[in-house]
Formats: sequence, structure tokens, C-alpha cells
Amino acid sequence: MMKKIVCFLQVRMSSSRLPRKAMADLSGKPMLWHVINRLKNIKSTKLIVVATTTNKEDSEIAELAVREGTEIFRGDVDNVLKRCIDAVSRYNPDVVIKATGDNPLVDFEATDLMVELQGQKGLDCVCGYDFPLGSINEIVSMAALLDSVKHISLMPQGPARRHYEEHVTPYILERPDLYKVDLHCFGLNLSRRHYRLTVDTPEDLKLMKEIYRRLYKPGKVIMLKEVIELLDATPELVAINANVVQQKKLFVFKEKVT
Repeated sequence: MMKKIVCFLQVRMSSSRLPRKAMADLSGKPMLWHVINRLKNIKSTKLIVVATTTNKEDSEIAELAVREGTEIFRGDVDNVLKRCIDAVSRYNPDVVIKATGDNPLVDFEATDLMVELQGQKGLDCVCGYDFPLGSINEIVSMAALLDSVKHISLMPQGPARRHYEEHVTPYILERPDLYKVDLHCFGLNLSRRHYRLTVDTPEDLKLMKEIYRRLYKPGKVIMLKEVIELLDATPELVAINANVVQQKKLFVFKEKVT
């Protein structure tokens, strides 16, 4: 039986370090436009749910999503795990591809490889271990998401619970004794964990604009391999956001699973 797969794209306008980044201009289009149109290249699903909040400022996100032909859901502002569950439950998926609006160079080919791996091994969660930050989605089973919600709901209110609710998958990733997880190395010559390809700060956006200026052509999708080759050959670009400190450690995983 074919598994039903949904791509959940979390995005909102508010950001402590870079407000309204979803609508930042990249080569004449909003960053979110590029994210959505990259995700459309995923072969394992064409069902993309743009999940934003009920805040008035996020109406612009909803309008863009509708124009681009995706599904739209508006839900909880801070509890992204709840927003994820609420957004995808109506489609009754077996597997969720978790994507974020911060990543306009996400690798859709790797996403399909991860979906295939998840199905072959019956995994609860798959992450790419060796890719640049911001270039990889996560694959998580709906069953694991629902089970994690039950456990998290029993935790006392506090920083740990808020962390798990905000980031969706860390509770699962931190517990390989409870869930089958794989931080996978794909061996695609893209192992550049020190490269930062997410957009969370002005420095990140400056680098992304420069990458798009050099590589983007209308009607053509930038491949991650092209980006890696550009950065390898141009260390001054890497230096643009090399000193940015990742704001939050998303999860603690003592040993990489292979």
C-alpha cells in the first residue's frame, strides 16, 4: 500500500532577529516563493501545506500560498507541534515532510531519498546529518508525532516543554530508545556542515542574496551541488555569515545513528 505523504511548511512573519524575512526579496521574488517552488520539485508528494499563524501579519503569507496553489492552514502562534498536527491531520498522512520558510536552498532530491529510506527501514524520523544547515528537510512518521504529543503534554510548563513544542521533532530525535531515528550521511559530496544556508539574520540574508544573484535564473532551480561548488571556490562568501551563532540548539543526540 502506498503511504500518504504531506509536506508541512512552517512559516510566519515574526522573527526576533530578522522580522518579515519570509517576504525578503531574492532575485525579484519573496523568499517564501522560492521555498514553495523548490518544494514543488519533491517527487514523493505534491501536497504542500503552508502552515502559518492566526496573527494578522501572517495574512500576507496565506495570500502568497494561495497564489502558488498550495494548501493553507492558520493555527497556533508558538506551539508549532500543535500547528503541525492540526495542519496535516485533515489529510490523514502516514508520513510528514517537515520544511521551514527559512530555507530557500533546501535540497528536494535529498528529501526524496530520505522519504525512500524512511519507508525501507520503517523509521520514525530521518534527518540529513552531513548537509549544510538549512539545506535539508526532516521526514517524520505521523504515528511518532502523535506519540510525542502525548508525552510532551505530560511535561510541566517550562523551557523544555516550550522547546519541544516550538521545534516539533527534537523530542523524537533525542530518544532513540523510544523511536527509530536516523541521522543519515548520504555520501553525495555535499558534506559541508560548516556552511550556513538558512536565513535567520541580516548576515544570512546577505549571503543568500549573493548566492541567488550569482546562480538564479528564472525558470531554473538552483541545485545544492551548484551552491556547494560556489562556496568552495569563494571563501569570502562563506565568511559573510560564518560568525553567526545558531540561536537555539535544536536537539541533543549523543551518537549519530547510521
